[in-house]
Amino acid sequence: MPPRRAERPHTSPILAEEATARLRDGTEVRLRPVRPDDRARITAFVRGLSPESLELRYFSAVSAESAVDRIVGSAADPRRRSMLLELTGTDPATIVAHGEFDPVAAEPGRGEVAFLVADAWHGHGAATVVLLHLARLAAADGVRQLEAVVRAENQPMIDVFLGAGFPCAIVWRDGEGRVVLDIGAPPGPTGIPRGAAGDPTASPA
Repeated sequence: MPPRRAERPHTSPILAEEATARLRDGTEVRLRPVRPDDRARITAFVRGLSPESLELRYFSAVSAESAVDRIVGSAADPRRRSMLLELTGTDPATIVAHGEFDPVAAEPGRGEVAFLVADAWHGHGAATVVLLHLARLAAADGVRQLEAVVRAENQPMIDVFLGAGFPCAIVWRDGEGRVVLDIGAPPGPTGIPRGAAGDPTASPA
C-alpha cells in the first residue's frame, strides 16, 4: 500500500506580496508585509510567545522587546521580505505568525528564511503557508535555494521544511542543522522522506 500523501495547507498562486490562504483546519489567513505601524500588534504577538519559542527562533534567550525590534526593523531593509500571517475577520487582525526571507548578498541565488508561530497555532500549518509564500516571492526574485538553521530538538520546524514539497537536505553539526531547500521548481504534493533529514548527532561528511 503506497504511503499516504502528506496534506499541505492551500495557498493561492498569487505572486503579489499580499495573499490569502487557508490553514489545515480551514481558517482563512492573510499574508502581508510588515509595516512600521504594526509595532503594537507585533508586541502583543511576541509577548504571547513562550521563552522556548523565542529561543528556538533566535538561538539564545532574547527579551520580547528585542524580538519586536528585530521584526519591525526587518521591514526597513528593502532586501528582505518580512511577512505577517494574520487571521481575517478580526479587528484588529490577530497575528499568528511571522516569517522573513533575507537574500545572501554575496550569492544572489541564495537566501535565508526564519519563522515565528504563535504557540496556540502550532500544528495548524501556519509556518508552511508562510514558507510557501516566501518561496514564491524569492523564486520571482531569482533565488533558487533557501536555507535555514534549525536545532535538533525543534522537530516541528524540521517537519515543516521536510513536508513543504521541495527537495530538501539537512546537514548536522553540534546539534544544529543547516536546511537547504531547492525552490527552483514548484513544490510537489508530498514532503521528502523523513530520512532525508540525516542524523542530528552526526558531523557533516
